[in-house]
Amino acid sequence: MKVSIVTLHTDDKFILETLASVYKTVKTPFEYILVDNNKNKERLKQIQEKFPQVKIIKNPKNYGYARGINVGLQEAKGEYVLVLNPDIVVFEGTIDGMIQYMKNHNDIAVLGPKLLNADKSLQYSCRRYPDVKTMPFRRGPLKKWVTTSVAAYEMHDFDHKEVHDVDWLCGGFLLIKKEVFEKVGLMDEFYFLYLDDVDFCRRAHTIGRVTYFPEVEAIHSASYESKKRLFPFLIHIRSMVYYHLKFLFFPDFWLVKGKGWQSCNRDRNQ
Repeated sequence: MKVSIVTLHTDDKFILETLASVYKTVKTPFEYILVDNNKNKERLKQIQEKFPQVKIIKNPKNYGYARGINVGLQEAKGEYVLVLNPDIVVFEGTIDGMIQYMKNHNDIAVLGPKLLNADKSLQYSCRRYPDVKTMPFRRGPLKKWVTTSVAAYEMHDFDHKEVHDVDWLCGGFLLIKKEVFEKVGLMDEFYFLYLDDVDFCRRAHTIGRVTYFPEVEAIHSASYESKKRLFPFLIHIRSMVYYHLKFLFFPDFWLVKGKGWQSCNRDRNQ
C-alpha cells in the first residue's frame, strides 16, 4: 500500500464530498481509514452505503482530534500517511502530485498543498511559529490590536506561489512519511483541539523538512469554530498555554493525563 488516508469524522457535513473527491481523483494505490466519533449515526450509515471500501473505526466517544487521529494512524499500512480533514475537496492530481514530489525529495518529512477557501480565495495554511503575545489575542476581542503580528504569523508577506520550507502547516491536509511517526511519535494527545499540528511539525523539523507545496491545491471549507463560540475558544486558549509550556520549558516531554510530564520517546498507547 502506497498511502494511507486518515480522516477523523465527528459530524461533518462535507465528509461525503471529501470522500467522493478522493475516490474520483487519486490514482495512487491507497487505503482510506475513517475514525468515527459516534456523533451522527445517520451520516455514518450514508458513508458505509456509498463508500463500502472505507475502513471505519468507531470510537466509543469523542476523544478529541489528536487522540482520534492517532487511532487511525496506528492502523495505517501505507508508506505515506495523509492526514485529511473531513471538510477538504481535492482536485485531479492534488494527492498524486504531492506523493510524487515527496518521493523525489527524500528529505521532506511533512508536505502540505495550497489550501483555498470555499470561494477559491487563498487560505493562509503555512505559518510561522506562534508567539506568546499574538496567540491569546488573535481569536479574542482584542485582535484588532495585533493585526501586524497576526499578518506576520500567517505569512501574509510570503509569496504563496512558491515552494518553500516553513515552520508549520495546517493540520487539515498533511502528507507525512510513515517513518516520521516512528522517529518523533504520534500526535500529542493532550491537545483536544488546536495546535497539535504546530507541535507535530515542530518535532518533524528535527528529522526533515516541512514544506509548503502550492503547485497543487485543495479547497478547505474551514468552520473556524473558535472564532464563533466560547467553548472552542477556551479549548484553543488551553492548547496555546500547553504548547508554550511544552516548548519553552519541557521540549523533550509531553503531558499525559494521569501520568504527568512523560518523555516523548515513551510508548503512549492508552
